Amino acid sequence: MAHEMGVFLTLAGHPPVKRITWPPFGAAAFGVFLFFAAIRLGISAPQSEPDQRLCAIKGIVTDAITGQGLRKAFVRLVGKGNSYPGVTDDQGRFALETIEPGTYLLEAEHQGFIDGHFGDAAGVAVEMRLTRDQTLVDLTIKLTPQAVISGRVVDEEGDVWTHAQVGLLRSEWVHGKRTLQGCCGGDVNDQGEFRIGQIPPGKYYLSAEPDASWESKNRPHARDALERQPTWFPSSLDLESATPITLGPGNQLSGLEIRLRRGSIHRIRGMLLGSETIAEQDGPWGKLSISAEWTSDVAANGKNGVIHSDGSFEITGVPSGTYEIGVHQGLPPSVLEL
Repeated sequence: MAHEMGVFLTLAGHPPVKRITWPPFGAAAFGVFLFFAAIRLGISAPQSEPDQRLCAIKGIVTDAITGQGLRKAFVRLVGKGNSYPGVTDDQGRFALETIEPGTYLLEAEHQGFIDGHFGDAAGVAVEMRLTRDQTLVDLTIKLTPQAVISGRVVDEEGDVWTHAQVGLLRSEWVHGKRTLQGCCGGDVNDQGEFRIGQIPPGKYYLSAEPDASWESKNRPHARDALERQPTWFPSSLDLESATPITLGPGNQLSGLEIRLRRGSIHRIRGMLLGSETIAEQDGPWGKLSISAEWTSDVAANGKNGVIHSDGSFEITGVPSGTYEIGVHQGLPPSVLEL
């Protein structure tokens, strides 16, 4: 007997049944003959065997804030080598059928919301293992309304600046330490404008970084010339003086302006001793790397340098500040510790 299962309950149900299709010519006559032959011989007409392997899932996609079902949300059940897409109805409900047994992740997206997945209260994706002839019901995927920020980048005189990128970093606690993790960003358009969507709720820092390639081609050759530097919103060369941005679900912040700052750029040169005794590891990050990490009570940032074959190193484009020189082997740091 087939079984239909909820997340925690087992209910009776009906699996799909294979069908036999006869060609148009003679199908009706043959069916009548088969019916009478079965009665006359006292045996049952042959029955098709149900497919005991295929699975199904049913559920709903809702707004995480209002709890209302979301119409026309796109749902995908994704596994190794298999993907089963679907779309929700007017009540936000979906049903995916004829699924091969296996292990899957269930995800959903809807315009104006953060892409989400079926998971626990902490938002961690939950894998579901479907065994043959199993139906899971009452699955719920909650999508959070996206926050959006928009604005423009200007130069130190307040004129629109198009040779820059913007970045948004999220302030989080990781292993007991406050850190900044890259969230999203991109280039400004031809009006110096930016718009960043798909932002989850949280506390963020916004920055603009001048196009280094453009700057190197167009900066004055004077030795004491000040250069445009990465600038934190609204117009700070260091994170200590930056203004954080706190976003709630669905917040729309517009009219933000980042005014780029100029400052001195330095070059650090030196010699690395003992590097020849360190074996090079396999893989793309097997070589030694060097960086100048800017330190303060609030943040740590860095500039990567180059180590030459003779052990000499050079770090360029370093803004004014106090730094620690660090040598690394392996993957570079992915977060900024506060």
